[in-house]
Amino acid sequence: RINPEEMVNALRETIWALQYPQISIISLSDRLKDILARITPSYPGIQIQVKEEINKEINISPSEGIHLLRIIQESVTNALKHAQATAIDISITSSDELVVIIADNGRGFDTKHPVKGQGIQNMKQRSKEAGFWLQIESSGAGTILFLKKSGFYFH
Repeated sequence: RINPEEMVNALRETIWALQYPQISIISLSDRLKDILARITPSYPGIQIQVKEEINKEINISPSEGIHLLRIIQESVTNALKHAQATAIDISITSSDELVVIIADNGRGFDTKHPVKGQGIQNMKQRSKEAGFWLQIESSGAGTILFLKKSGFYFH
């Protein structure tokens, strides 16, 4: 179930993304930090870090940006609500490709038999629609989600 506040926030992110013909990775990372700043007060004692290594400024479409933000949000939400993680590290790297890694120290899950719910399936569908390669690795010591996109044209 989505509550009214989540609906407003989702709409806010969509409007933000659609106002630009292209979204830079720096802008997307800044927006992600804003989203996390709204989420973290509800989870005291949990450390969420965003690390950036922007070697080339990559621009993505608004649709790709929305999908990427939603995948990251879903991963963070899963770590907070289901995995009981106390630390979440998000790494955003851009060079000749865009790589996003979300790692948590939660209890993990069996990737062959994911828990009920649509979260993982939604992330897979979003990554496919946005042209991202997605891999999820999990064990009793946490979960790592890898997203990668190549084939950018640089002027």
